[in-house]
Amino acid sequence: MKMIFKLICLSLLIVCCSCSSDEPSEYTVTVEVSASSDDVAVWIHGIGEHNGQGVYFQRSIKRTFVTRFASAQIIIRCEDPKVLLTVKIWVNNKLATDIVGNSYIDTGNYISQR
Repeated sequence: MKMIFKLICLSLLIVCCSCSSDEPSEYTVTVEVSASSDDVAVWIHGIGEHNGQGVYFQRSIKRTFVTRFASAQIIIRCEDPKVLLTVKIWVNNKLATDIVGNSYIDTGNYISQR
């Protein structure tokens, strides 16, 4: 009887340990964006800015921030459709997204893409 009880307890322990979440409680995100032109202003939103309004930059920007959300999105825009935009995003030091595009880039949920 004791042996059966021990086996049941051991089985429950294994099931509970295997069902625990491996997802981190927070994510360290590094975003690097560059534009092919120095003469145009580029707007970026979703890089941990405090006011939530986005940031304008010229040529390039690199930011590192921490988020607790398992869902995050970055939007980048510029008025000149000829400007080539390059976006690289690392989540917990692993490259999650590498996108190249013109004028407008929406990364989608880059944390779930890892």
